[in-house]
Amino acid sequence: MKFNCYNNDFNKCGIYSITNLIDGKQYVGSTINFKRRFRQHKQALQTNRHYNKHLRRAVKIYGLEFFEFNILELCEENELLKLEQKYLNKIFNLDNNHDYYYNISSDAEANMRGAHLSNETKEKLRQANLGKVHSEETKEKCRQASLGQKRGQATCEKISQVHKGKKVSDNAKEKNRQAHMGKTWITEEGRKKLSEKHKGNQYGCKGPILAESSKTGEKFIGYSEKVVAEFIGVNRSTVQARLCKGLKKYKETPINDEWIISRIKDEDLDV
Repeated sequence: MKFNCYNNDFNKCGIYSITNLIDGKQYVGSTINFKRRFRQHKQALQTNRHYNKHLRRAVKIYGLEFFEFNILELCEENELLKLEQKYLNKIFNLDNNHDYYYNISSDAEANMRGAHLSNETKEKLRQANLGKVHSEETKEKCRQASLGQKRGQATCEKISQVHKGKKVSDNAKEKNRQAHMGKTWITEEGRKKLSEKHKGNQYGCKGPILAESSKTGEKFIGYSEKVVAEFIGVNRSTVQARLCKGLKKYKETPINDEWIISRIKDEDLDV
């Protein structure tokens, strides 16, 4: 496969194409380094391990010498995905686009999003993964990689929309119940640690709760976190956090920069 490069753009960032010189069909992609990406494609195609099955089959039929790597457009790294998406939109808006391009996915951010797997492929993947169990080392690596990661608001909203209206079947509930039967989720040592950690917390304590406005002096007494939360217009957990001795940073912070929450004794109800 030939690498067509002009003006020493080998190590630059942008959009490229791999073109079949026999029929003109192309694969379009993006990279932050043309030279490195060229080598990756070439090695994968030479060893018949390229992830794009259409391009892989074409090279097997015509030979790698009848393909060339071309630079289509240069850009800054922060503009790369946006520019690639522009090219992909053009490709997938064409009728019979697979007659002209090898690209499988229409999404620049996820190269398999938009791709459709055949039932045969799905079954092969299922069979290949049957009985596989991650080692403890792999589990720990996955855990470490996920530490500190937080989902963005947009991601949470997408997940919410996907699961909205879904109902778990009775069969699925029974399978889940059977899978968890006899499992112990926490050891005795773990229970003791949790007990020590939460000593002094007032979750579940009974007694009146006083909400006092630092702005107007208004006072409200409720007999449950839920009632007080509804009065102020916040979640119940927000009120609970203010009542928890172990969470000093919340306890000392007024709700909505106004309401001070505290639990009082019955004899103090003359407020």
